[in-house]
Amino acid sequence: MAEPEIVTVYSSMVITNGPLVQIFLEQDGIASQIFDVAPFTGAYHELDPANAAQIWVGVQPSDAEAAKDLLAKHFDAWVEKRKKYKEEAGPAQAECDDCGKTSEFPASDRGTVQDCPHCGSFLDVPGDDDEIYDWAEAESLPSEEDLEEPPEDDVW
Repeated sequence: MAEPEIVTVYSSMVITNGPLVQIFLEQDGIASQIFDVAPFTGAYHELDPANAAQIWVGVQPSDAEAAKDLLAKHFDAWVEKRKKYKEEAGPAQAECDDCGKTSEFPASDRGTVQDCPHCGSFLDVPGDDDEIYDWAEAESLPSEEDLEEPPEDDVW
């Protein structure tokens, strides 16, 4: 059996993650391509692999293991950063849009949706990823104008 031309190394139900993963891989010298249909299996799944993903990032077979390792290390670092942030941030205050009352939630609930203890409505507990995202890093990423579009007939 012939080796596939492309191996999927990442999939996500969040379509905007595809270009971010592609930039991340290419900054480490790994050429990649985005698909809306998975060409092959073996991906690092952001969500439960049983979920049907909507976007996939593929690489050449020779780069597959390095890409999967790089993505796994990045994900582990992100989890640790988020955990540390939640521990250091302490409890979060959230105001209910329905009853207007303010409630306090433990740091572990930051960035989640909880039930209002006063009226039972859903409310967003502040502390999502925007609070821990390092926007200085984003400024160092190439702009869209800097990203060269490959010719349509050229896969790599």
